[in-house]
Amino acid sequence: MLLTGNGRPLLFLSCVDCLSPVSKPSVTTTYTLKVYNSDGCSSSDAVTIKMLCKDNLVFIPNAFSPNGDTKNDYFTIKGTGLKTIRSITIYNRGGKILFARKDVAIDDRNNSWDGTFNGEPQDAGT
Repeated sequence: MLLTGNGRPLLFLSCVDCLSPVSKPSVTTTYTLKVYNSDGCSSSDAVTIKMLCKDNLVFIPNAFSPNGDTKNDYFTIKGTGLKTIRSITIYNRGGKILFARKDVAIDDRNNSWDGTFNGEPQDAGT
């Protein structure tokens, strides 16, 4: 058995000799599997994993200022060519969930975090 990605073995793969390798490509990648039987016969097949996200299509802010001045008051994920965010969860430093949503439209202010939990402003932090 020979498994290659874009012509090079092990490209973005967790393993090449296991039954369920995991691929985490950062670029569009084609994997080809070629197998041989004991009589020397061979067969091959290929699969291409296309990356949908390219540079600058998704913007996740690393800061916002929920101070009521209408500038950066909400933590909002923005993007181009994307429709929804499957899930978003924001935790405090202690691991408590402060905000969680599923299937949120990109740049949906109604489903953006305003920096509060149960109506109370939260401490600044990363």
